[in-house]
Amino acid sequence: MEYMVNGTLRHFLHAPGIEINAVQRHEWILALAEGMQMMHTANIVHCDFSPRNVLLDQKLSLKIADFGCCSMDASLSTGCGSVRFYPPHTPYRFPVAPEFDIFALGSSIYEVVFGMPPFHDLATEQVRSLYAPQQFPDLIGVKFADIIRDCWLFKAGSARDVHGRLFAAIFA
Repeated sequence: MEYMVNGTLRHFLHAPGIEINAVQRHEWILALAEGMQMMHTANIVHCDFSPRNVLLDQKLSLKIADFGCCSMDASLSTGCGSVRFYPPHTPYRFPVAPEFDIFALGSSIYEVVFGMPPFHDLATEQVRSLYAPQQFPDLIGVKFADIIRDCWLFKAGSARDVHGRLFAAIFA
């Protein structure tokens, strides 16, 4: 496997002293959606999609990694991502749906925009109790707010749909 000199996207987003411009963030957001689209087209549901499982090469191009929990062709998953990236009551060791990854894509876009995961300052149980009644972080005035919200509310459609909306929003 190719060595990813810049580590994970999460690590890079949180690294002190690194300025990340809007163009780079937009490239990553589009690449996240495109990568998910490619996985879902191949009937792969990642099941642990987040910036901690995305690696950056020397040119800051991203590569989705860690397919240890993935579901292929509707097989059972062996695990599920963190509570900030997957909805409460996500099935474990049951067939999983691409919509769960789409939820994680919304949280990943949020992290790229803000530099921190949703509700980063709350304990896991608090996040779970907020997500259960669909209470998500405030997105007022945030670029891509409608797209992120639709991902979290299972209204985004497919990763292809999300990619198209992101592309339109960035290049409008």
